[in-house]
Amino acid sequence: MIQRIHQGKDHPDVAKYLNNVGSALKALGQRKEALTYRKQALAMIQRIHQGKDHPDVASYLNNVGSALEALGQWKEGLPYCQQAVTMACWLYQKKHSHLTLYLNNLISLLNKLGASKQTKATKEALLPLCRQYLGDQHALTKKLLKSAQGGCLIM
Repeated sequence: MIQRIHQGKDHPDVAKYLNNVGSALKALGQRKEALTYRKQALAMIQRIHQGKDHPDVASYLNNVGSALEALGQWKEGLPYCQQAVTMACWLYQKKHSHLTLYLNNLISLLNKLGASKQTKATKEALLPLCRQYLGDQHALTKKLLKSAQGGCLIM
């Protein structure tokens, strides 16, 4: 219906609809189908914003990363979550609930990937971001600090 209203053209409402269908499918346990809709939403919102940074683009990047994580495709989800964090840092430049969510999702993916050099380096790079944007007393910052000190990082 909404696609007919916009005559098949890219529109933020259509992208939002596609993303919402992806959310509903994920809630129903239809993870592969959810990923398809979330990727369509991301592609559309990127076209709408012509490759520029935008809160919706960051959100949809995070959603695709999370959908891939739910499918156990952790390596594939990692770049999406990393891009969401990078974009959110640039967009918000301060503590923001979306940035906290994106950081949490990225750290969750890194934990699932295990103790490789790449995951360790990424966690080390995230620590200053968490300190800057969330503060030393935030749970994510504390978990990264513990991990950096050789402790177990469990989320």
